[in-house]
Amino acid sequence: MEGLRRLKRSKTLFGVATTVTGQNFEEVLSDEYVRTFIDRGAMYLWYYVFRPVGRDPSPRFCVSRERMIELRRRLLGLRRRTRSSSSTPIGMPREKRFAQPPRG
Repeated sequence: MEGLRRLKRSKTLFGVATTVTGQNFEEVLSDEYVRTFIDRGAMYLWYYVFRPVGRDPSPRFCVSRERMIELRRRLLGLRRRTRSSSSTPIGMPREKRFAQPPRG
């Protein structure tokens, strides 16, 4: 968090990118998490959804289809609640369809 303090003090524009997993879902979508970074000067928050790829994918970290829908609802709520108190945009890349977790 020292780095964030230095960025804020030097008035450097910065943001925070977070990978959402099935295991950190509640924490990274909480008002407290968002408020922490806004208070430290982040000008935007960006969420990426974990996608298992590579030789040794970890499907246990996948976000289920139901949670993806909940993720979008929560992001809309976070945007509404933080819009009145800050100018920090909150978002995630647009996806045309929901990915299925790997079977196996």
